[in-house]
Amino acid sequence: VTSSGSFVVSVGTNGDLSAGVVATVGSFTVDAAAASSGAITLTTVTAGGNATISMGAGTGSLAVTNVTAGGNITVDAGLFGGAIDITNMSASGAATVSIGSSGDFSANQVNTTGAFTLDAANASTGAVTLNGLDAGGNATISMGTGTGSITMTSGVTTGSFTLDASTFGGAIDITNVTASGAIVISMGTSGDLSASQTHTTGAVTIDGANASTGSVTFGTISASGAVTVSMGSGSGSLAVSTNIDTEKGFILDASQFGGTLDFAAITASGATTISIAGGDFSAAQTIIASTFTLDASTSTTGSVTLTSVSAGGNASIT
Repeated sequence: VTSSGSFVVSVGTNGDLSAGVVATVGSFTVDAAAASSGAITLTTVTAGGNATISMGAGTGSLAVTNVTAGGNITVDAGLFGGAIDITNMSASGAATVSIGSSGDFSANQVNTTGAFTLDAANASTGAVTLNGLDAGGNATISMGTGTGSITMTSGVTTGSFTLDASTFGGAIDITNVTASGAIVISMGTSGDLSASQTHTTGAVTIDGANASTGSVTFGTISASGAVTVSMGSGSGSLAVSTNIDTEKGFILDASQFGGTLDFAAITASGATTISIAGGDFSAAQTIIASTFTLDASTSTTGSVTLTSVSAGGNASIT
């Protein structure tokens, strides 16, 4: 189908729609709000304006191979209980995806010159998979209170990157995230997070205050701003296998954490403060251009191992 104006399709209760190639100079809209089940399959959609897909409260599936819009792309499936699979999504504006209770969403590649938002606040289970994300604005991912997993292979944004999983009970796996703004990752109760590469010209904040157990693993964290890691009152482990490198200060607040803390290397240009409770702490190499403080004053058990420490200012261990 080729249109010089806008293209609008309204789907009935059975929710079945298949379209091979749709090209429109104007906007593209699929309204499946009335659908209670069925399958919607779109092979190639090209719109000169906005592209909008609205799903109903039913089940079924939404599959899109390629969707390109000269404006914004919106997938409104906040009440949808089915699976959503998008191979390629490209927007000259912002891209917003809202998913429902099933929490089943996958996207191979998402490119947007504006912001990217994935709202999974309504999800109670399922799996979210983003293989590639390239956003010209801020990137925000919000998870719900359920379980399941979120996996991101590569996320690149010229703005900030925010992953709000503070009430999420599932696993978070990130291979690479690169941002020109701040990176903020909030973990939920499970405390299950792994991130191989984390890079930003801003600050990095890892908030694990809600975690009661789990395993947190980082490869490399590099930031032009400060790096702050906060752990909860539970047990488990935090490990940095390669290094933390910041042009500002590094703060580790594990003052209520009862698990193990292992760092291969810490390099910071600013003041660095590490607060630990019971449990084991080790750092193979610590290079600080400013002051260094290790506070284990509330610890009643465990061991502290510092292989090599260099501080440009005062060094205090209590």
